[in-house]
Amino acid sequence: MDSENSRTSFLRDLTNYVPVGSATVTPDVHVRVPSNIWAEATKSLLPIHREEPLSRLLLLSLNEEIVRVFTRRHQIHVEKITVRIHVLPDDVGRRFIDRNAITRSLTVSLLELLDRSFESWEGRNSSCQLLWPWKQDWPSNAESLSYIFNTLPSPCPIPANVSSRSARAAMRLLLQNLSIRGIKTQLHQYQKRSAAEMIRRESEPLRRLDPRFEAIQGPTGQCFYYNSENQGIYRDRQEYEDARGGILAETMGFGKTLICLATILATKGHLPRIPPEYSLYLHPIRPKVATLMQMTAATIGREQVPFRSYFQELADAGNSHDRCVAMLEENIGSYLIPSPPNAARRGQPAVTQWEQIHLCPATLILVPPDLFRQWKNEIALHVEKDALKVLYLDFSGEKVPPKEHLLTFDVILMSKKRFEHEVSNKDEKYLSPLKELHFLRIIADEGHAFASSTGWKSKATQALQTLHVERRWVVSGTPAAGLLGMEVDLAAHETYSKEPGYTKHSNDTTLTVLRNASPLGQEQRDLIKLGSLVTDFLNLQPWANARNKDSASWHSHMMPDKSGRRKRSLRQVLESLVVRHRVEDIEKDIVLPPLYNRVVYLIPSFFDKLSINLFVLSLTANAVTSERVGRDYMFHRRNRGQLQTLISNLRQSGFYWTGFSPSDVGETLQFCTQYLKKTTDPNWSGNQEDRNLLVSAVNMGRRAKESASWAAFADLKEIGLFVRRFPKDACDTWSLVTRSEKDSEASAEYLLVGATQLLQAQGFVDSRLCDPNPTKGLANLGKSVMQDAWQNAEETKGIDNFILPNFNQSKSPQKKRRLRKSQGVGDSRNASFAPQVKPFDPDSPLRSTELCGTTSTKLSYILDRIIEMHQEEKFIIFYEGDQIAYYIAQSLDLLKIGYRIYTRTLSFTDRNEYIDTFNHEESCRIFLMSVQLAAHGLHLAAASRVFFINPIWQPNVEAQAIKRAHRIGQTRPVYVETLVLKETLEDQMLRRRRQMTTAEQQTAKKSLLDDPLMLQMIQDAKPIRISQEQLLDVRNHMAPLETQQQLFGRGYSKLPPDQITSPVETPGNLRRTQKRKVAFIESPQTKTRGMSPELGSALYTRDNLNDYTL
Repeated sequence: MDSENSRTSFLRDLTNYVPVGSATVTPDVHVRVPSNIWAEATKSLLPIHREEPLSRLLLLSLNEEIVRVFTRRHQIHVEKITVRIHVLPDDVGRRFIDRNAITRSLTVSLLELLDRSFESWEGRNSSCQLLWPWKQDWPSNAESLSYIFNTLPSPCPIPANVSSRSARAAMRLLLQNLSIRGIKTQLHQYQKRSAAEMIRRESEPLRRLDPRFEAIQGPTGQCFYYNSENQGIYRDRQEYEDARGGILAETMGFGKTLICLATILATKGHLPRIPPEYSLYLHPIRPKVATLMQMTAATIGREQVPFRSYFQELADAGNSHDRCVAMLEENIGSYLIPSPPNAARRGQPAVTQWEQIHLCPATLILVPPDLFRQWKNEIALHVEKDALKVLYLDFSGEKVPPKEHLLTFDVILMSKKRFEHEVSNKDEKYLSPLKELHFLRIIADEGHAFASSTGWKSKATQALQTLHVERRWVVSGTPAAGLLGMEVDLAAHETYSKEPGYTKHSNDTTLTVLRNASPLGQEQRDLIKLGSLVTDFLNLQPWANARNKDSASWHSHMMPDKSGRRKRSLRQVLESLVVRHRVEDIEKDIVLPPLYNRVVYLIPSFFDKLSINLFVLSLTANAVTSERVGRDYMFHRRNRGQLQTLISNLRQSGFYWTGFSPSDVGETLQFCTQYLKKTTDPNWSGNQEDRNLLVSAVNMGRRAKESASWAAFADLKEIGLFVRRFPKDACDTWSLVTRSEKDSEASAEYLLVGATQLLQAQGFVDSRLCDPNPTKGLANLGKSVMQDAWQNAEETKGIDNFILPNFNQSKSPQKKRRLRKSQGVGDSRNASFAPQVKPFDPDSPLRSTELCGTTSTKLSYILDRIIEMHQEEKFIIFYEGDQIAYYIAQSLDLLKIGYRIYTRTLSFTDRNEYIDTFNHEESCRIFLMSVQLAAHGLHLAAASRVFFINPIWQPNVEAQAIKRAHRIGQTRPVYVETLVLKETLEDQMLRRRRQMTTAEQQTAKKSLLDDPLMLQMIQDAKPIRISQEQLLDVRNHMAPLETQQQLFGRGYSKLPPDQITSPVETPGNLRRTQKRKVAFIESPQTKTRGMSPELGSALYTRDNLNDYTL
């Protein structure tokens, strides 16, 4: 009876219900509705016309006792009535009224028919149309993830809103232009705001509405909450606390490292809180009454009061309190946690073991191995000496100190691999000291690497979950592949072009594109990775909650639905995670030097055309002879891997290519000729247009087959260089091809020689510059060098795949020569970056020996620009194939210009050293870098000239590469040039990339073969015409240099002759390199009809087996 009375009393109390809306409907003529008072309707007396859609829903809802309904005559349209509806929320009275899927569905159906406006609630709406539908003011779900990321509000921290005294003081230090103890660099205003916002989020995270709920304002102003997961209506607000940390996502090159260091310095000495679940039994039990000093120190330790900075200020002022400090250090807080239980012995209960965890004020910084040196340099650059006590831990073999020692550090800088190795140590007897501490914070640079797209936790994430850390930060300008700041995206667009259809991009136009154009496929992958960071690294509630503690599924609530509709709470979640300024707010504080980006169109050289035509020949031969059908057809889906390799090689042939052997080209031509004979049969039913295409390709292939110089380069795997007025008595012995007396006088003036051989000739002569006759013995050396080269080519015939050696202070990729660290690579005599050129006597023949051109148009262009500007500016040259770096390096060796090659084969130690050398040593002028490594947070602001050897298919990869140079610290305008051979496949590729929508770019992100139009262009590739003039005159084979360069005496020292150190030893001291095995890249050989075997091979570079070395 009491239970029934309680139920009745509950249902009569209207405050248990939520007013959700009203409706203006036609009344039932048989029921009288008052005009001045509100009358409650019941399921037996509902004054609504039965044909009204609302009538049936209300009857069902009243029957379930989940609504209360009140009616009154409309105040304007008296023939209508106003119906007020109050809904029983899901979180109220569940013991009296059961809620299930049926009742929730009824409630949602009702809400869709109601008006939430106050006018309608009072019956004063002039129209029967819904003034305020229940979903009208919900956040838009049409915004793409990338658009949300680029339009998040800039940080605006307010110290007065923070209750923690120490955090508030640290924020004011940053925002009020007060000096932060220990920092040398003046922060920009946006950097101060970001650092202050980081401290605000760490010390006092906001409480936000559970992202599974939508807040809805009712007609009376009272809010109620809708859960889209179960369609429930709730009265009370469900909140969760933001993460104590987040994602620092300031755009690339805008000082994220400095922001982190400012945050660390401003909070130096702060301690983490003891977790509430372990806060019991913290008061010590003493054998006797402690002194006041002891009790005070213990209380300060338990309350985590940051005392170090306070006493440091007193010490700086001359007031020493060593005893106080020592006592406080002894009482730094700690707490106990239960150890994993051991298996109990039979008949004995399991004994709980306890571990003591000490509060540690240090910040643990985890960085990629190749950024370790850069972080070390940044700390030295921005932080005063002794302002931070830093422990550096890479793979140097140094052990992690014991916990007592670790407690004295402010920063522990570790490489990510060292961290994984340390914390995941499989030795059961070893307990890492890191696990005995509760760190103030962790900062993961390039922290997006902690994310997983497979659902499995990364090794680093698993290791991190064994540590105790209060504040967690991911530092990354691109938290996911598709989350790229639009200012970075703009870097990949040309700033000026005369090409038809060119449109200059701006922030507004880019945002317009981003708003709706982000492809869902990429967005889903990005959201999966963000979810991994949120749950596994940042521990953000409710996503990281345990299953028995109201856990929420990121996939269910954040991923777009099947129709592509995005979740409205996505913006709220990103706002709670990301610290990032909008580009317009950054530009108020700082303006980078201008960025100029242009495409340079070049006319292919004779040898460029030969290489490209041989690829076209192979593609055409395969397509025509297979009749474009079946598994023999290269474009069949089963041949995707081989086709991908072919296209990669074809793109690199735009620079230079020697992967075809004359014998294989001959076999392909023979096969094509035999097929063409079949086409003369009257019964042949093939495509005549394909036949004509094959004839054209065969004719162009014969040009290469008949070229002795091309055959020599292909056999020797050399890039060709043209030398003018080489010493006459040595020309024949050094020439790659037999020189004929029939050659014209003009042609005979030029020597075509391989770069490797020319380097040896140059070294030989330069070592004798002080001799009366420096060229004596040059002809004999030429015979020996060329014999070795041809012998080596014969011995390695059929071997097409070489890997790039590991460069470590080497003169060039194939020279294993060690140089002193103070010397620039490529110049073993001078520390100066502007090599001296020996002033030969006017009658000396060496004075007129000049490097006048190459066989590669792009190489000649690059060398011209380097020669013109390398004394004033530094260069980054991005390449896609290691053999490209090798050929450029050889040319730089000839010019005696210092460089470094940054490639995957380098150890992390060498990578760090190379970056440091390029940024700080004047002797290193050129940085050759694989574009695949350009997405890391590398700082290369020493460069103001950026070159892309080939156009990049993915715009975001190109943009990130450009930002290596265009960033804070850059003092010069940055000029970017992308080299493109006109009327070739790469020309078509770049034009197609410009036309593609964002969705098309994401679909074909991994490979241009995924774009149907680009694939069709490759299938329709046609050979490039070679004129008769180019065939007959050797001078037309050359891609000339604008300024011919003296070959001998470069890098000449002005020291007396007896003090000159020869770069190359005399012939008597030369020794032959011991033959060694070559490492090869395995790749499937192409077996399709009409295809030469090179097309299935991977990229190669030369590893000279029989070279002269020191």
